[in-house]
Amino acid sequence: EMKDLPDIVAARSMHEQIKSTRQELQRGLDVTPYADAVGLAEEYNQLYTLFDGSTKQLNAAIAQAQGFTYVTKETQEAEALLSEITILWYLQEDLQTGGYYDGAQPGQNPAEVVQLDNITSHYNDYSGFNYVTDIGQYIVRKVYYILLLRNALYDFCAVPDGVNDAVPQADDIGCPETPELVSAQAFLQQLDATRAAMQEAEQVVREDLLITAMQMADALFFNNDDVERVRALRDRVIELNEESRKALWIMDKDRMKAVYDNANAIRLTTAHLEYIGGLLELGAMEWLKYEIKKARELEDNMRKIRLAIAMKDLTLDQFGHMFTLESLKNMRSPENYASQKLISLDRKKLAAGMLSYSKHAAHTSLVDFSHHVNENDPQSNKLVNQLIKDSTRTFKNIMGYMGDKKANYPTTLVQEILQICLDQPLMRSEVYLQTIKQITNHPIPGNQRKGYELLAVWCWQFPPQDDLDNILEIYLRSVPEKSIGYLGRLRDVQYSGTSPTAPGVDEIDRFVRDFFGNASTHSKYQEVLPIADAPYPDGFFLFETPKSLF
Repeated sequence: EMKDLPDIVAARSMHEQIKSTRQELQRGLDVTPYADAVGLAEEYNQLYTLFDGSTKQLNAAIAQAQGFTYVTKETQEAEALLSEITILWYLQEDLQTGGYYDGAQPGQNPAEVVQLDNITSHYNDYSGFNYVTDIGQYIVRKVYYILLLRNALYDFCAVPDGVNDAVPQADDIGCPETPELVSAQAFLQQLDATRAAMQEAEQVVREDLLITAMQMADALFFNNDDVERVRALRDRVIELNEESRKALWIMDKDRMKAVYDNANAIRLTTAHLEYIGGLLELGAMEWLKYEIKKARELEDNMRKIRLAIAMKDLTLDQFGHMFTLESLKNMRSPENYASQKLISLDRKKLAAGMLSYSKHAAHTSLVDFSHHVNENDPQSNKLVNQLIKDSTRTFKNIMGYMGDKKANYPTTLVQEILQICLDQPLMRSEVYLQTIKQITNHPIPGNQRKGYELLAVWCWQFPPQDDLDNILEIYLRSVPEKSIGYLGRLRDVQYSGTSPTAPGVDEIDRFVRDFFGNASTHSKYQEVLPIADAPYPDGFFLFETPKSLF
């Protein structure tokens, strides 16, 4: 009868309810399915199924307990486990997103791949939670080390050593096969190799090493001040190497000197630069030989002329003492000159004054034209006689222009001499010698000045014969003024050629005014023009032998 009493019935119902609730709580608190913490965390698909089942079981058990206000240690443990599983669910999802998995071959910048906000926020919020399960402790520890890796990868450009610090620490995750750890290890290995390649390239300063190092850095999206410094060095080395090849191929000495100095400043050396260094140490004459050969090969006519002038100047600097008027082979000897005068009271005086000012007309030429006589050519005697006749005529005109003989139209006399010399090249050396003769020891400065005017006009209009060329240049170096101008005009006409007709009187007078009124200038052929680049052959790129220079 008592077992049917209301209180007993109620108590019996409560007992059954408690038994049922405890069974549900115990099912929810069973964490044996999570025993393989590492395996579940790494092969996460099963883990989410367990999380889902545990969450539903715990929520149902807790709700059942709350239905009759049942509070015990078990219900408190269930609520704590439910919170732990909920947190772990968040953290596991954070681990599965925003990581870097491309290892040593990133498809994009690792710093832009890794995600830090959610995982960092959740770790900061929940790292102090009291995790009672092995899976909970493993996931939280893994989050800590993954955060180390991600932060290191996020800042790897600015702090590359951070990756070196983070990866060894992350070995303590507890699973060496963790994809993010494996990826970071591969990335670190390649990053170390890249930094070592950069260091070697910067020390050795070699183009191929610098290019390889930058390719490695670019492949990793690695960029910071160190990389930019090596990149700038690479670009500079490429630039200097190409410039050294171009400058050496065309043998532009100024460019060779500049590139050699710039290369030395960064410790760059190549076969081309070493050869440039050797060429720069050559003496002026030896260097000119190389440069003339190159100008000839490149068919640079203006450069060939300029260099020929420079070589001639160097030669005359060294051997100029050998080129005196007296050394001219085709000039008459003083004795021969004096003997050509039929009547003379003092032949010794006449001979001694052959190359000095004379107030008397010429009785013969200064040049000995007799070597033009050919026994097999009857006309050769006629030619020689005409040359001697023209010589006396040109000397008379020279005296007229200089004021040593009266002349109404002195410039016309000059024009006449010019036409004779333009028509008959054999007369040119004679006219130069006659002018020099009449200038030498002239007692009247004003008349002597007119002789220098004539000399300038001759240099402007025609060159001497080859045998007088060097002798005339040495003489022109010693004129009182305008030496550069005389030589400049002479070189202009030597390389430009003569006109078939003499200039007009007004043009001659204008030239004389300009020549002595304006600053003297070198020949236009002495102007140093920029040397145009010329494509070098493939063999010159390697430069295995100096023979490839030409």
